Amino acid sequence: MTTLLRTGIVLIFSCASLATATEKAVQVDASRGLRLAVVDVSKATKARDALHAAFGDSLSEAISERCGGKVGVRVKCVSADSAAFNLGTGVYDAVLVVNSALPRPLMISGVARLNATLGEGRGEKKLYFVFGEDDATLAGLLAAAFPVAVNSRKFLDAVNDPNGGLGGAGGKLAATSP
Repeated sequence: MTTLLRTGIVLIFSCASLATATEKAVQVDASRGLRLAVVDVSKATKARDALHAAFGDSLSEAISERCGGKVGVRVKCVSADSAAFNLGTGVYDAVLVVNSALPRPLMISGVARLNATLGEGRGEKKLYFVFGEDDATLAGLLAAAFPVAVNSRKFLDAVNDPNGGLGGAGGKLAATSP
């Protein structure tokens, strides 16, 4: 009986020391970068990619100015389904849609939708900016940064690039709407 009791106590101490030895410290790395998905159904070209990058750079500058420190924006062109799913799971912080209409998968609840109309008449182009509303601070920051980014000279130059920007969009922001 004492042998069985001794064996049980040794086994308990062995398990406890094994559990302690296998525990690993958790390290959390914070990122000062914003993850932006772009939904653009136009043909993939260098000019289209430059347009996406110009918006990312302009958004970065607008956010950085408001935050008082450098905030990078990583841009990735994806499908509307992928953007909607990954916005909901937190993979992306925001989605920019370059299209005449907001794709159905991005008509989800719990998100803010801003839009901008570039140019007027036949040259009119639409942009939609979609982001979650669950983080009020981030939502406010993105809402304030969107018009600034769309009106930036860098972005408007990319819009008017004759080699494949949005061409003919007039080079100025006609309107933004919540």
